[in-house]
Amino acid sequence: MKGKILAFVLFTIQMVILPGVFASDNELVIVGPERMSKFTGAWVEKFRQDNPFAIINFRVAKEDEGFVDLLRGRCDIVISSTGPQEAALYKDVKMNKTVVAAEGVVFLVNQQNPVKGLTLTQLADILSGKTMNWEDVGGSYGEIFVYGPPAVSWVNGFILKNILNVFSPDNKRGIAYRVNNIFSNDEIRQQVAVQPLAMGYCSGNYVPAGLKALSVAKGDPAEYILPVKDKISNTSYPLQQPVFLWARDGDASVALFIDRVLSKDYQEMLSAYGFYPAKASDQNSGSIQNREG
Repeated sequence: MKGKILAFVLFTIQMVILPGVFASDNELVIVGPERMSKFTGAWVEKFRQDNPFAIINFRVAKEDEGFVDLLRGRCDIVISSTGPQEAALYKDVKMNKTVVAAEGVVFLVNQQNPVKGLTLTQLADILSGKTMNWEDVGGSYGEIFVYGPPAVSWVNGFILKNILNVFSPDNKRGIAYRVNNIFSNDEIRQQVAVQPLAMGYCSGNYVPAGLKALSVAKGDPAEYILPVKDKISNTSYPLQQPVFLWARDGDASVALFIDRVLSKDYQEMLSAYGFYPAKASDQNSGSIQNREG
């Protein structure tokens, strides 16, 4: 009898509290870029299943547009690897960020290529066109054929900021015209798989048979680090960046969503979409004035 009473009480509490968090006029809206839409969509669907009273939706938008929506109250959460470009507009807005995932740029070569790793300086020289032969970076003689994503992709923006602008500051051409820009990561991998002298770069964590991922070092001499899950999640791999959820303070539904996506079940979903789990020690929030990157 006591067990039945307790069950009734718990059910009643659930019926009273949860609709209060997810009322019909309190839709939880998440905004983020296209490249993060698959895992975010999977998170949203699982959250709906775990929380039947939740009214939650995800909308694709450019990251800057998302922050404008957040400022104007048109969304509750922005998922982004950066912060708002015009941070001054948000200086009076109390906003937190939480690291929920990580993404990385991986350089791939054919399995027949004897090169196992490159420094960031060597990568800068190859991508800028200064170095054009594998022999100059410890490989066999032969021209380096480079395949990468479209020029407007976040990957190329990341490379310009973190490799070329730092390790080849006098370079005026950016990523060289000789880089073959290909639409999809799978096509980049396919080109490298059939060309022993090719090198490709892309996002994601999939390395098919016939290819190998290059280790990357910040300097020379330095430790060469492979782009594996643990090294990207703990930020030791040089070409990685965290993914944040940005949100205003004080919303119970937002807090619950963030709590869920940091749980093991949600974090384990990331690898299927080419992303990596968040670093355990980064599971915290910070004000927008102290944003990273």
